[in-house]
Amino acid sequence: MRITTLSTLALAALVLGACSDDNPTGPSISAGPELAKGGGGKGKGGKPGDRIVYTHKDGSGNTDIYTMQPDGSHVTRITFGGYHVNPRWAAGQSKIVYVGNGGGAEKIFQMNADGSGVTQLTFGGCADRNPAPSPDGTRIAFYRACDGAGIYLVNMDGSNLTQLTFNGADHQPTWMPAGDRVVFANNDGLDHGIFGVNVDGSNRATLHSCGPVGNCRAPMVSPDGTRLTFWTPLLEGQIVILTFSNQGWVELAHLGSGTEYPATFSPDGTKLVFTAGPYGTDIDLYSVNAADGSGLTRLTSVTGPDAAPSWHR
Repeated sequence: MRITTLSTLALAALVLGACSDDNPTGPSISAGPELAKGGGGKGKGGKPGDRIVYTHKDGSGNTDIYTMQPDGSHVTRITFGGYHVNPRWAAGQSKIVYVGNGGGAEKIFQMNADGSGVTQLTFGGCADRNPAPSPDGTRIAFYRACDGAGIYLVNMDGSNLTQLTFNGADHQPTWMPAGDRVVFANNDGLDHGIFGVNVDGSNRATLHSCGPVGNCRAPMVSPDGTRLTFWTPLLEGQIVILTFSNQGWVELAHLGSGTEYPATFSPDGTKLVFTAGPYGTDIDLYSVNAADGSGLTRLTSVTGPDAAPSWHR
C-alpha cells in the first residue's frame, strides 16, 4: 500500500506549532490571520457558506462554539459558558447541531448560526453524541450510548426517532453525499474499520478494514463521494485520506503518540481542516490541501484546545 507522507520539515514544524503559542516558522507551514493577530479575534463573521464552526475549551473548563472564516479570520463566539461540543452545520440552512447538557446527559441540540434559537432535539437518560446532519438538512444521524446502543436517526425538528444500527460499537456517523447511506466507525471484534449502511438499515458493508488493532475513527466522506478521511493509530496516530476505488491512501499529518484528528472537507473537496496536537498541549486547527498534504496552515492559536471543525456546505 502506497503511503505519501509530509516532509520531515513539515512534521517538525507542525509538532512545534502544536506545542507552542509562538508563530510557527519554516517554509512548510504558514499562519492564518487569526494566528497572525495573536488569536481571540472577534468579527462580524460572514455568510454561513464561508465559515467553519468549531469548539474551544477555556481555562475554566467551559467548552464553547465559535465560527471563523476558512483562513482563520473573523473569529466569532456563539455560545457562552457550559458544555457545547461536536458542532456540525446543517446543510442548506443557517443552523448548527451540537451536543450539550440536557438534564444531566449529553443530548443533541440545534441553534441558529448566531447562537440564538436553541432547541433540544433528543431526550432521556442516555448519552447522545456525534450528530451528523444529512446532506439535504432534514435528518440527523447520531450515536446513542445506551438503551440499545448504536446509530440513530432523528428529523431536524426532533421527530421520528429511529434506530439505524444495533451494535454499540458503531459510532461517529457521517453521510454519503447522496444522503442514501450513513458511514460510521466500528471498533468491535477482530476487524475494526469504517462501515456503511443504507438509511433503512439494510446493506451494511465494510468500506475500509483497519484490522484487529486499527481502530479507525472520525470518518468523513468527500463532497463528491470518492474519498474518505479518517484517523488511525498507524504510526502512532495520523489523519489519512483514502480513495474508495483503489484503497490507496495519502498520509496528511502525523504528530506522534496521543494525537487526534477529526477533519472536515471544504465544499469543493480540495482542502481539509483538522485538529492537531498531542494531549495536554494547545491543540489547534490546521488546514491542508487534501490532494497531497501541501499548504499546511495553522488557523488557531488561542491557549486551550480547539476541536471538532465543520465546514459549511
